[in-house]
Amino acid sequence: QILDLGLEESVVVHGRIESPIELAEIYARSIMSISPGYVGLSVTQSLGFGVPMLYPEDAPHAPEIELAAVGPMQSYSPTTEESLAAALRDYFLHLVSNPVPAEKVSAKVGDLYSAETMASGISAALRGQVVEFDNEGWPKEMVVR
Repeated sequence: QILDLGLEESVVVHGRIESPIELAEIYARSIMSISPGYVGLSVTQSLGFGVPMLYPEDAPHAPEIELAAVGPMQSYSPTTEESLAAALRDYFLHLVSNPVPAEKVSAKVGDLYSAETMASGISAALRGQVVEFDNEGWPKEMVVR
């Protein structure tokens, strides 16, 4: 399809990639990722590599959409080709003039969404503890109730 549109010089369709090294190389060359619909684990991956995401506001999303509260994400609406094109241009210009500190975003997502952090949340819940968060979404303390 990309060839039919004359975009082969500008767009690369990678297909499935499972190598963290290969993913890191691709994300290192990216200013943003784009979700044309459902946002799920792809946002955890993108922000985990420190890359902001553009996503449709009115699509159904998985619980990972909560990352919008802690990471650089921009929604667009309505979800038409024209609105996506405008949102891409606008977010690109925003990111060029306001670069995202990739290491900081990656570290924050790693701290909040690592397997260890999620397991500790489950463990705390099973012990009757509640994790409270500060205004920036960081865990403050566990409170036993």
